[in-house]
Amino acid sequence: MDRPPLPQPVAGAQRAVGAADDPSGGSLPGRGGLSREIDANEALRVLVVEDLPRVQQLLRELIDEPGRFEVAGLAESEEEAIAKFDLLLPQAVVVDLNLKSGTGLGVIAGLRRKHTSPPPLLIVLTNHALPVLEAACLKAGADYFLDKSRDFHKVRTLLEHAASRHSVLPGDGTMPPHDGNSTRH
Repeated sequence: MDRPPLPQPVAGAQRAVGAADDPSGGSLPGRGGLSREIDANEALRVLVVEDLPRVQQLLRELIDEPGRFEVAGLAESEEEAIAKFDLLLPQAVVVDLNLKSGTGLGVIAGLRRKHTSPPPLLIVLTNHALPVLEAACLKAGADYFLDKSRDFHKVRTLLEHAASRHSVLPGDGTMPPHDGNSTRH
């Protein structure tokens, strides 16, 4: 079964400069923050930030594929998400907006302030797909804003595309074009 095309990267999404911007493959000087190497032979690590166990399970089933993708960690709160990010250094983060404590918006802003190299792909997956929330998430640094009820499957497709390009850098021209069917990214 063919999957529908994906939305394009958000025009207003912020992008931190990362190792992929350095032709030598190393971190650029002056970046500070966390750095990690991405091995093309290792599974793409994903941190899932979601407080509902059933949705955590569904995301794990959607994402996990031995040797290719792995849910490296689960977090239910903003504080736990930031701590697990520092420990796991995932290449991608899927985050809900409503958490047990704190918010997904706080997670996004906190992760973008870390200036990791390369920056993680940040995907918001929420039941609250309101334009005002979308704008706030994109301003904070999210790369994609997806509606859980309509776009759940697109999480896997975004990860597949990132892995096929050996890059999870948002806004680097490697993400798929807009499909014309979605008003939210």
